Amino acid sequence: LTLRQLGFANGPLDEFTLPSDLQISTRVDQPNVVTIVMASPGPDVIEDYLRATLPGEGFTIDARAAAGQAMTFTGHGWSGGFTGTRSNSAVVLRPR
Repeated sequence: LTLRQLGFANGPLDEFTLPSDLQISTRVDQPNVVTIVMASPGPDVIEDYLRATLPGEGFTIDARAAAGQAMTFTGHGWSGGFTGTRSNSAVVLRPR
């Protein structure tokens, strides 16, 4: 689902996607920051999804943690970060 389909008004609305079975527990939708905290699917699924889809959506993965679930990426005038813990994960997007 795109950010627009998830009801966001800010961010790379049609370029950035997340899995369709997403359960959002917290959201921030502001011009200077978009934050999505996800309760499901698990962080490993979200990370695998982002690694597989970001390049095709026009984003560059800038860094990825060797251990654990964390990465940074850029594209479409935005910088982003993903972090995951045992049960939750989050994506933060900021304009560049």
